[in-house]
Amino acid sequence: METSTPSSNPSPSPTPVEYHEPPDEFVQDRITYVKRASIAKKGHRLGSSHIWKYGVQYIRSSDKKEVYYCHECATRKHKQELFVINGTSRVRNHLEQKHQVDPQSQTCLS
Repeated sequence: METSTPSSNPSPSPTPVEYHEPPDEFVQDRITYVKRASIAKKGHRLGSSHIWKYGVQYIRSSDKKEVYYCHECATRKHKQELFVINGTSRVRNHLEQKHQVDPQSQTCLS
């Protein structure tokens, strides 16, 4: 008589989300935004925060401030909020509240 033992297969980790490549430049509310990576000097790198899995930096032409472009908003066809990058708390709150991104597991729950 054969007995089976429960398999000890670990649950798979979530697959990273693949987003469409954002435009090098776009206009919103009559202001032009240029992707930072397209004009950045070599050697500039993003921080280690999980927010960079869900967005990229743009430069706002009107005042040269760096802003956060959200891939989730683009995918869902929401208007970009374009937070000025000054720490990560506003972006983290946006990702948690609007897109249910869990900061612990760093995965999108919606």
